[in-house]
Amino acid sequence: MKLLIDGNLAFPPSEISCFRDITLYGTTFTRFEDILVEIDNEYKDQCWYWLKRNGAFDYIDDILEFNVEQGVTISDRRRSNIQVSKVWAGNISLIVGRLNRYRTVGRI
Repeated sequence: MKLLIDGNLAFPPSEISCFRDITLYGTTFTRFEDILVEIDNEYKDQCWYWLKRNGAFDYIDDILEFNVEQGVTISDRRRSNIQVSKVWAGNISLIVGRLNRYRTVGRI
C-alpha cells in the first residue's frame, strides 16, 4: 500500500519536522511500500527544493501529480483518508494513530 501526502502540507503553516516524522513513521512502522508527495506539476520543483533544503526528503520515494497513484491519503481535501489542514505537533499523534489503521499485519 502507498502513502500519498498532499505536497501543500509540506509548506507553512505545517511544521517541516512533523512532516518528516510522518514520512519516517510511514516507512519504518507502518511499512508503506512507497511514500509519495502529490502536488500540482508547476510546483513540483519548488516542493523538492523545500523538502531537500529542510532535510525532509529522506523517506520520500517520489513527487508526482495528484491522482496518478492510489493509496492512503493525507490531505486537506475532502476525499482523503486522513484530513488535516496542516501537519504540526498538535495533530501528529492523531495522524500516527490513523496511520496505524492501515498497518499491514505481519509486515512488522
